[in-house]
Amino acid sequence: MANRGAIILTVPDGWRDEIRSRGPNLPPTITFFASADRGFQVLVTPIWPFKADIPKSSPESLRESVRRAADSVKSQAVESELKIEGFKGSKTYASFFSVTDRAPKPGEYKYMTQGMTGLDDLRVTFTILTNEGRNVTVHKALDMLKGARREMGSGVAR
Repeated sequence: MANRGAIILTVPDGWRDEIRSRGPNLPPTITFFASADRGFQVLVTPIWPFKADIPKSSPESLRESVRRAADSVKSQAVESELKIEGFKGSKTYASFFSVTDRAPKPGEYKYMTQGMTGLDDLRVTFTILTNEGRNVTVHKALDMLKGARREMGSGVAR
């Protein structure tokens, strides 16, 4: 994350990753996928405060941001009610929701779990896209995010 240290994730066996950034001072997006195929994608973007006076996210503020994201996709979802769920890890807290796309286009994913995790001063957004094996992939991805930690210093830790 440029000169902002690194986010450390324990990645499940068999998952590969690609890191993309639109610039050296912009947050990167890490995309995880199965090494054999692209049966799922897990996108993780750590977002740091761009000004010193921005308050640290609270569990309540993350939950409200996730609620707004859920409301924005509700019209395309099979589910009539989108439940906001959450977890607390040793250094993280998160809110998320899951939806089924009512009419996925060819090549698109049918299921999505999306949310935000708080980690120190970071807000880490995540999107889990799947077709088959949804529960296993979502469980592994959420466990990975629960165990996230931050390491300050230079270099990239993987």
